[in-house]
Amino acid sequence: MAGVDFLLQAGDYVEFESLLRQVIARGAVVPTKASALAAHDLALLIFQEARSGSADALGQEASRREAEAARLLTGLGFGFRLAPSILGYARVVERGEPKTAGRPTSCAPLDDPPLVAALDGVLNASLLRDAQYAFRPDSSFWSFHGHPTPGFFSYNFPILSAYFDQEGHSLGQTGGHVIARVVRAVRPLLTARFPAVAHATSVEWWAHKRSRQASHQLHYDTDEHRLESGGGAHCPTVSCVVYLSQGDGNPTLVASHSLPGLLPGVEQGPQRAGGPRKRKESAGGSASPVLAEDAEAWLCRPTENRFLCFQGSLLHGVIPLRPPDPSSTKTPVSRKVSSKDRGPKERPPRVTLMLGFWADGVSLSPGYAGHFGAMSGSEDEDGGGDAKGRAPACQNRVQPENSDDEGGDEDQGEEFELGPNMPMPEFGVPWVEDELFGRSPAAETAAPGLASDDNEAEEQKAAPREVILEHIPRAWVPIPKGDGAGADGGRDGVFNGRKGAHFMGRWFTSHPREIDSQILSEPK
Repeated sequence: MAGVDFLLQAGDYVEFESLLRQVIARGAVVPTKASALAAHDLALLIFQEARSGSADALGQEASRREAEAARLLTGLGFGFRLAPSILGYARVVERGEPKTAGRPTSCAPLDDPPLVAALDGVLNASLLRDAQYAFRPDSSFWSFHGHPTPGFFSYNFPILSAYFDQEGHSLGQTGGHVIARVVRAVRPLLTARFPAVAHATSVEWWAHKRSRQASHQLHYDTDEHRLESGGGAHCPTVSCVVYLSQGDGNPTLVASHSLPGLLPGVEQGPQRAGGPRKRKESAGGSASPVLAEDAEAWLCRPTENRFLCFQGSLLHGVIPLRPPDPSSTKTPVSRKVSSKDRGPKERPPRVTLMLGFWADGVSLSPGYAGHFGAMSGSEDEDGGGDAKGRAPACQNRVQPENSDDEGGDEDQGEEFELGPNMPMPEFGVPWVEDELFGRSPAAETAAPGLASDDNEAEEQKAAPREVILEHIPRAWVPIPKGDGAGADGGRDGVFNGRKGAHFMGRWFTSHPREIDSQILSEPK
């Protein structure tokens, strides 16, 4: 399937579909894992090109293709899919400029804490430049960690270390590494919307650099060590996404679908203006659960310096990029790509910084604390013996650079494993010194002659503005079973089962609650 993946990256959807159909046809006689994957990908392609509406609005050909996609998926055992307005999200040219609520936001507490919220302009110009510099495409952060890694890894540091150094002195407006500065910028706004953030004691952070076409499967943010050791599912109080660049524009999805018992119920009344429905307690004092198949969802478009935040136990992911608009060609449903569009485009990647605000008790990975110094206070406050003794969930192996000193520590030449919630390194790691404590070269020419604290104070940035997210009343819709005929006219679809295939994305499912068991048994 490597060939078809390359075509997808190149944007050649016509040839991509042709090769998928060849693989499906070969599997019609003897179903294989490859043919099952091809059927899944073809159905996704069809549903992403189609728009919601009646058969007349879609046209006969588009309606026929949707029916074919439904037959492929039912043959694979799927019963639900993400709503048409999610997989077939409106393109930027269809929806115009990003909308805001038309008013600045503030740090005043909200009467109705939301499930999800978004703000534009949270980082001032200096901080945005420095964050973009730290995670620029050629940053040593990516090369040091061997990005893209085969599994997940993240770092964690105490919230207090974002405000004070090891001697207890205040870091001021611009002191500390860039992640600490971001935390100081967003935490007051977060606490106003999610009061429980005031009780968080540590911050987990990680970053993504996504190439063209990249998506991210639906998942939960969890304490993976605790989950693997049988301690159950625990999620951060609030999860956040800071968009440092836009990429191709495919949106982030957040659904009110949550693991049982981790999120209060959702009022099924009218949506309040500018935000999600508020939480509601039942008459008995406990929360009324929301059925997975009734979950609503919100789409957040990636825009530079946009900040997305949501309850940490909510299902979320990045929707795949849609094919080119068929109406822009002479053959409405052929998805032709003009010659100038063929081949991969050198576009800046989509770069995002993620934050998770945790209460006490999150389990730490050992990371490379034995190879380099860890930041003060990063150790497990409960002693950490058990957490430090467990193997990381992600088996990423990294070879650190040797010390510049002659006869440096032999341990620095050994491999170590990356994992979730690693203690934040303090010294001896080039990417920390060069990137997280570095400053963008552009900052050196901004307001020359002023100290760094004065630079940021001098910037009269506008107050962050609330973003009205696109609301989808029902995230999951049933897949029509049709007449049971497959793409080749066979009974019960081309496939009788998935043949052991593992489908990335979780855009389709036999039932929405099936996703929970899948996620809890797999790394994010």
